[in-house]
Amino acid sequence: MSTEFAVIFDVDGVLLDSMDISDRATKKILAEYGVDFDKLIDPTGEKHQGASVGSILKLINDQFGISIDQEEFLSKRIPEVISELGKSNIVIDDNLLALLKELKAHNIPISSASSGGRIITEAKLEMLGVEKFFEVLITASDVDNHKPHPEPYLTVAKKLNIRPSNCIVIEDSLVGMQAARAAGMKFVAFTKHHREIKDLSSVMPSLIVNDWEELNYEVLKKVLSE
Repeated sequence: MSTEFAVIFDVDGVLLDSMDISDRATKKILAEYGVDFDKLIDPTGEKHQGASVGSILKLINDQFGISIDQEEFLSKRIPEVISELGKSNIVIDDNLLALLKELKAHNIPISSASSGGRIITEAKLEMLGVEKFFEVLITASDVDNHKPHPEPYLTVAKKLNIRPSNCIVIEDSLVGMQAARAAGMKFVAFTKHHREIKDLSSVMPSLIVNDWEELNYEVLKKVLSE
C-alpha cells in the first residue's frame, strides 16, 4: 500500500464514551456468579479500562478462585450491552466525524483495534454511523493476545499491508498505549472520556488531546514525522 500513514482508533473511550455502559453490563452479569466487580483488583488503576473480557475473567479466577466460562459469560453480556447501548443517547461527535471525513478525503486508511468483542464493537460503530470509514476492524475476537500485547495493532498493520512505523494509534487507556508502543507505532492519548487516566509519563505519547477539534490531518502528519 502506498500511503503516507494509517490511523488506528481504539473504540471504547475514544470513538464513544461507553465505559459506563460496559461496566453496568459487566457488573450485572458478574453478580450472577457471586462476583463483586468493584472489589476486583485493578492492576493499572484505571478501573479496567482497555481490558478484554478474557483478562477480566482471568483476574477473577486469580483473585477469587472462581472460574467463569468465557463463552457462557459473553452469551449473557453481549445482549445486555446491546440493550444498554440502545437505551443510550450516544451520537457521533461532530468534530470526530469531521476528522474521519478529512482523513478519508486524503486517502488515509482508517482502522480500529478494540479490546471488545466483534459483535458489540460492530454494533457500536453502526450506532455511530461510522462503520463505512473503517477498512480493518480487529477485536478481541480476532487475536490470541490482547492489549497491552501488540498483536491487535500489528494485526491491523499486517492487514493494511503498511509498516507499523507508519501507523498512528489514538488511544485512551494505558494498556492500549502500551500495546501501540510495543507495536512500534506513534500514538496519541485521547483524554476526553477517560475519567481514570493516570500519569502518562510511563508511556510518553507523541501528543495528548482532550477533544477532537484538536486533531486534523496536518496535526497527525506532524505526529508521524516527529
